[in-house]
Amino acid sequence: MNTPSQSLKKRFCLTIALLILVPLMLGCNDESGQENQPSNVGGTPFHSDELYLQCTLPSGWAVTEGPVLLAHPFSGQLAFNSWGEEGFWAKAITTESATRYSPDTVLQQMSEGGVYVVLMEVGGPPRPPEAYDDEYESQPLDDLLQEEDCWRKSEPDVCTMEVSFIKWGRSLEIEIYRNQNASEEVTDELKTLLDSWRFEAVPAGDIGWAVTQARKLLPAGVEPSLFPIGDSSWSSAGDEAATTRGTQAKIEGDMVVVTFIYRWGDPVQNGIHKDCDDERCHWWTFEAMPTGDVLLIDEGGAGLPDFDG
Repeated sequence: MNTPSQSLKKRFCLTIALLILVPLMLGCNDESGQENQPSNVGGTPFHSDELYLQCTLPSGWAVTEGPVLLAHPFSGQLAFNSWGEEGFWAKAITTESATRYSPDTVLQQMSEGGVYVVLMEVGGPPRPPEAYDDEYESQPLDDLLQEEDCWRKSEPDVCTMEVSFIKWGRSLEIEIYRNQNASEEVTDELKTLLDSWRFEAVPAGDIGWAVTQARKLLPAGVEPSLFPIGDSSWSSAGDEAATTRGTQAKIEGDMVVVTFIYRWGDPVQNGIHKDCDDERCHWWTFEAMPTGDVLLIDEGGAGLPDFDG
């Protein structure tokens, strides 16, 4: 039987052992294959209803929503800055001789030691529908950002980078700027912002998302990627006739109704046809639900041509 003094000694030894082992266990992340995490950064959840995304806004940072014209053809959709200035956008600088928008002009407008992140939409003249086929499917930014990116480094060097991608039928670009003498703390805050960035899986009610999802359900022979995003048409002209693909999209309550019209052997490029009433036209109507489901609800017109013939 243990005496009271023996039990006390055992409890004392157990306490000492725990004091030694627990810190060692907590410091074993590197040996277990996990990366060291950045220092704890306080922040608040941020959600954009217009852009269907969310992230953690670090303490002391400011966020501003657009759209705001920054430089033709770029419109700012969302901007973050580390020095807490509300409404800040780094716009093109106009002088007597020219209007310039470049990494240098952006850095000139930033606070010293500051970080600035901007999400832009690229406008300009209409582009062919297939230009929007390479859709970025992921919710986080992981597949756009690289481990060797300069913003991940703690050295107080200037860092500028841009990443272009297509999301829900929009041509977007994220630009990241870190000014000279940015602190390690600010760099950690930037990492928190970008690592927490998530696009919504289902942007309910968004026409671009609805059209890109519905296009996936069309027969391969009609070349779904050539159907435009939004209410428009696109023609592929031959010597005497054209193949015209039209898209009609409208919001009905919490759903988006999308109709595709496929017309072949058109003697002229007449643009989008509201009706499909001849022997060389076929159409499909889909409903994009807020649950993320896209359903074919109607189909009609002439039988499709033999694409293998």
